[in-house]
Amino acid sequence: FLTAGITGAQMEGMSRALQTHGECARRCVEEGVLIHPSADVARDAERGLEILKRCGVVQLGGVTDLATLDRTLDAVHKLRQTKNEFKALVDRKQLHDNRR
Repeated sequence: FLTAGITGAQMEGMSRALQTHGECARRCVEEGVLIHPSADVARDAERGLEILKRCGVVQLGGVTDLATLDRTLDAVHKLRQTKNEFKALVDRKQLHDNRR
């Protein structure tokens, strides 16, 4: 079937790669991807880059401007309250599987 023409060495290499990927994913989960910025910007940047390379994402903690977050939440709430006004603008023809 699918393994026709694949050598044992190739299968071994793929098995090692899968194991390495699994170990990396476990490390991302166990250690997390969150960095709390400190005065040591160089160390934070190095750690952030290492996490980004390994996990594909890095999260910066404590850097949210709370006033901006409040304004964003207020805007979302206002939009939800006036959803009927925008009903005519929604194009449901492009949606699949009865998504709303």
